[in-house]
Amino acid sequence: GPAGRGAGRPGGGGGARRAGGAGGGDRAAGGAAPRRGRHHRPLGGRQRLRGPRRAPAGAGGARPPGRLRAGVTVSARPRYCTLCRTPLKWRTVEPGRAPQPVCPACGHVHWQNPKPTASALVTRRRGGRWEVLLVRRGVEPYRDHWDCPGGFMDPDEDPPAAIRRELREELGVEVAVGDLVGIYADRYDETGEPTLNIYHTATIRAGIPRPASDVSGLGWFPLDALPEPIAFRNNRQALAALAALTCGGRPPRRGDGGPAPPGGAAGTPRQARRPRGEGR
Repeated sequence: GPAGRGAGRPGGGGGARRAGGAGGGDRAAGGAAPRRGRHHRPLGGRQRLRGPRRAPAGAGGARPPGRLRAGVTVSARPRYCTLCRTPLKWRTVEPGRAPQPVCPACGHVHWQNPKPTASALVTRRRGGRWEVLLVRRGVEPYRDHWDCPGGFMDPDEDPPAAIRRELREELGVEVAVGDLVGIYADRYDETGEPTLNIYHTATIRAGIPRPASDVSGLGWFPLDALPEPIAFRNNRQALAALAALTCGGRPPRRGDGGPAPPGGAAGTPRQARRPRGEGR
């Protein structure tokens, strides 16, 4: 995930087994071979530096903030042009937009675009209450924090396909991907790397969830009794949106202001709707 991944969570502790989270009486042991997973940083591109480092000021004194509004320190940023190897300068390329690293020699702009992730809000109905499946992260960032299953999207992969792949890798289950809940901008870790996090509802169609890949535990939790600590801000935003959509434990109607989680009172998954295109 996330790459995260993220958002990954490599490592499950070799042969060690550890208990998953509580909630709904379900527990599972973790520990599996490390694989790319939720919020795992993709290989290539920007590399993490050993310590915090402020990027040099560009023309007009434009400089990316050393500390972001969210309270994370910027430390991993491109330093040299990938075309001519000239040290980059941070400059305001377009009015009203954040400064970008620009090559003063060839003029190439190294746009700092967010990396997309896809995550699942896996739900079930128990005792008249909606529960959501959360996983415990096995590695940094936010090791041992609770997270939503998912990860960074592969090239040419859409969010539903990424969700199905990630849950197959992380939990060993096949899921039916439901409606879009929300899309949330966030930062991955203390490097301040931007992410764009896409959340869909989902239901398990086959398999029993067990921790694998970079997941060290899991648990089912009522939406009004979520565990702490939660890993990412985008997790909290998506879970809050899901809780609002369930409207106190019932599947929301179309007029409730958003898509419903899959499954009615009987827990039957609904077919995902194709979002209406709005152009490029």
